[in-house]
Amino acid sequence: MSEKRIIILLPIMLSGCMMTGMPAMHGSSHARDTGTTLVKEVQTKGITAVLEVPPLTIKQEATLLLKIQDASTGEFMSNADVFASIQEERRLADIDTSSPVKKRFEENTSGQAYQLPYRFTEQGWHEIEVEIWHENSKKPSLVISTRKMVAVSNSPMSGTRAGYLFLAGGAAMLMMGLMMSGVLF
Repeated sequence: MSEKRIIILLPIMLSGCMMTGMPAMHGSSHARDTGTTLVKEVQTKGITAVLEVPPLTIKQEATLLLKIQDASTGEFMSNADVFASIQEERRLADIDTSSPVKKRFEENTSGQAYQLPYRFTEQGWHEIEVEIWHENSKKPSLVISTRKMVAVSNSPMSGTRAGYLFLAGGAAMLMMGLMMSGVLF
């Protein structure tokens, strides 16, 4: 008689086991909002620059885009030297700080923007600083500084805690099915 009670109560006890494994699929407030493109515009010294940073996912390449225009004419400014310094934010606070990764932007094929493909290897907040050097100056003509979150993949099997909960929920449902069919007990 006690086995029947367990079989009847088991579906009620495990009703939410799959919900914890996939919070983003069920409108959870804990889902990561990293799917937006960050756009930052800066204007100084007759230069207007717009930096676009797409959603960043760990171990996937993202292309940072920079548009530089003459503020008075609106024309694209070519032949600028553009560099980005990228550093994980938590390393900025460490005593043993590592030097930021410095990469050069290249003018894209359309000739209307500069681009930098980059693969982020660490999860968390990253500091991105873009320096625009124009007309052989001794210091940057313009500096854009921003920060952006690098997230893990949204896949439930990405190796995160949610992926393990997903597997545990599947195992619990398998056990429940075997118990209800009488194979286990």
